[in-house]
Amino acid sequence: MNDKLISIVRIIGQLISTSIFGLAGGLLFHFRIPGNRTFTDNDSGPLALVYGVFLIIGIGLIINSLIFKQKKHWEKYRIGLLVFVIGFGLAVFLPRDIIKWTYFGKKEIEFKSIENADFIWVRLELYKNNDFLCSTSHGGEMTEETLGEYKLKNNVLELHLKNEISEHTKKGYQTLYKNIGTKYRVSNESLVCLDCEKEIKLKKN
Repeated sequence: MNDKLISIVRIIGQLISTSIFGLAGGLLFHFRIPGNRTFTDNDSGPLALVYGVFLIIGIGLIINSLIFKQKKHWEKYRIGLLVFVIGFGLAVFLPRDIIKWTYFGKKEIEFKSIENADFIWVRLELYKNNDFLCSTSHGGEMTEETLGEYKLKNNVLELHLKNEISEHTKKGYQTLYKNIGTKYRVSNESLVCLDCEKEIKLKKN
């Protein structure tokens, strides 16, 4: 195999592997952005597969780049690729609390649902800039994450959504959809949902 053909094969291989790595990383990072963590229990398998592909290709690109950098083969490209892969990897595996902090700033208070017979779980985070992030799930089958701004008036906490509740949740998970609360009565250090179908109570975490 002559040098020109080897170079073409290497270029194609780099394009394919880098593209797959970038696509997988983009999907994973998108999922970590506040408001985007909406998923079902069936998504765990595909998500694990994407993580696996991202890790395997990322490690392969790092090893390949280090080897060929030592041989001074496309040296600037190898350095750039190392920065890209390591930087993307850090972004994907960065603790989500740090990502949320960059979006919302400092957290004011957090509430979690009290155990209930309907297996509806709520985690509500309120931030100092009047933003909120809320994760609601039903029986572990479906989780919907919402965000927006909150207002507290006359001991009533109102949540004004910025993102739309997914159509998948509206059509396929009615119990969850009808219990994504937007209005809570404040009582001491607990919250009681006023517009949920079920009796949902949250306590300060």
